[in-house]
Amino acid sequence: MFTGGILFIISCTLIVQGNASADLASGRGAAFILLFGFTYLWVTINQFLNAGGRAFGWFCLFVAITAIPAGIYTLNHTNGSAATSWLAIDWFAWAVLWFLFFVLLTLGRPIARLTGAVAIIEGIATSWALGFAVLIGQLTFA
Repeated sequence: MFTGGILFIISCTLIVQGNASADLASGRGAAFILLFGFTYLWVTINQFLNAGGRAFGWFCLFVAITAIPAGIYTLNHTNGSAATSWLAIDWFAWAVLWFLFFVLLTLGRPIARLTGAVAIIEGIATSWALGFAVLIGQLTFA
């Protein structure tokens, strides 16, 4: 709930600031962040209400489909940045993970272990490793 709430607040801030300065990039960033924020919030609400995951699985399909053009857009706008290239690849990896959640939760296929393993690997490769590299100055989004 905390992570989803923070991402929602960040997105709202980006939307307001972007609107005030006619900055489309801020709005785009907000929309991409909301894909994650709503994912975290929906998982939390499902857990709190003890709801099934079928509807959330359909949302995951929508996000997986959205992540593909997000990856293509990011790839086309790397401008030689290694960090942005890594982020573009991350979008494609996240599309696979969200699709696995769709298959698991909506179609009911027995892929929980595979999905869990992919989630752990992607969490390390796409979030922790990238974030750490940025924090120690090895990669920059310039």
